[in-house]
Amino acid sequence: FYRAVRTVAHPRALLAIWGYGINHIEPGLDELVLHFYNDLVGTYWPPERKLIESEYDEIPFPFERIPGPEIEMSKCMTSADFLGYLGTWSAVARYRAAQQSDPITLIADELRSRWGDAPRKVYWRFFYRLGRVHS
Repeated sequence: FYRAVRTVAHPRALLAIWGYGINHIEPGLDELVLHFYNDLVGTYWPPERKLIESEYDEIPFPFERIPGPEIEMSKCMTSADFLGYLGTWSAVARYRAAQQSDPITLIADELRSRWGDAPRKVYWRFFYRLGRVHS
């Protein structure tokens, strides 16, 4: 990948590689989501998920590093929206295939109870590597 970057990038071009990890809502909900993430579907994450969890720290980055600002994304969601979002996780799909059941049902009632009726803001903090490419 980095060889291709050096081949196609203009001199002193910027390269940004980014991702985002687990979301944050509020402590009581975060605790439940982390339980779901780690304990209920944790063994179904592909090994590559560790790259996200380490925020790419394990991947060499052979370019001049440039510091950047903290970046966060947020979305206002209902409990139904959020449960739907959990259903997009690859670990949930792998759990469903292996167990022939839906792990979301294991936390859905508790999540709805803690969430309440009102929409809530869900936050994701981005992590990234930003660098200047020198050919």
